[in-house]
Amino acid sequence: MKMFKYKVSILVPIYNVENYIESCACSLFEQTMEEIEYVFIDDCGTDNSISLLNNILEKYPERKDNVRVIHNLRNLGIGQSRNKAVENALGEYLYYVDSDDFIEKNTIQLLYDEAKKYDLDIVAAEFYLFYPNGTKIRTNYLISDVPESFFFQLLNKQIPSYLCNKLIRRNLYIDNEIKVPEEVNFMEDFATLPRLVFHSRKIAYLPIPLYYYRQNQNSYCNSLKKSSIISAFKAIETIETFLNSKANIKLKDYSLDLQYCKLQTKLMLSYAAPELAEVICNYYPLLELGELSYRFNYRERILLKYITKKNIRKSGSLFG
Repeated sequence: MKMFKYKVSILVPIYNVENYIESCACSLFEQTMEEIEYVFIDDCGTDNSISLLNNILEKYPERKDNVRVIHNLRNLGIGQSRNKAVENALGEYLYYVDSDDFIEKNTIQLLYDEAKKYDLDIVAAEFYLFYPNGTKIRTNYLISDVPESFFFQLLNKQIPSYLCNKLIRRNLYIDNEIKVPEEVNFMEDFATLPRLVFHSRKIAYLPIPLYYYRQNQNSYCNSLKKSSIISAFKAIETIETFLNSKANIKLKDYSLDLQYCKLQTKLMLSYAAPELAEVICNYYPLLELGELSYRFNYRERILLKYITKKNIRKSGSLFG
């Protein structure tokens, strides 16, 4: 049996979060578990995030030997920074934290104890949506503990594909060569988590909110660009290619789920960035609602018809 230097590696890409890095770092350094490694990835931000992190670390001398700050030579984005964090991690399990979020002090201990007790590959927990005025809203997604069912939940967007509220066995990444694809910096979690779930044997869900997911006006979803649209559909293509590469499954078994995923993503992006409708239209222009029509309300069906009609008007083919 392979021996790991740490029980858990906490992985934190950092980019321009000087207003939040203190609450994030303190929540990590004050974890009740001792055998934790901290891997921070400096993604070449333009503010004082890294300097502040170093100052905060001085208040936790007992953690200093277990902290590494890895500096990217240039800005790589969240996807490649996460890949670098995984490559450098030495823990048996990995736990992502976005650098503007924070966690409960017993988070890692609770998740790790559950993972070891039942020999789990993935342990998920509930989380809070945390707003600037201090309001927090508890989420309650009923995540299946059956990997195949969990996979379908993700593909059908019944639950968020966040990596950040989950403890994941590092070997799932390494043994199955799972990485975030190049240039995927939006919906990168969706490009990654379903593949990890697909390869997992045992999963558990703790109905305890441990993670505080900060809702910022400057988040990706509030500042979508053309590159974000490209990234989102590349994430879907990653999952479709992954399924197509598995000789033991038939892609047609997932065809409706993939179709729904594509439609739902077009819908989400259209709401978030209506000014980019022309770009969104270029993806899956002939995709029809068909038997999935009942899963969308009237307004959603009209919008999906609009963002498709613009791109295929010449063919005369419209959503039903």
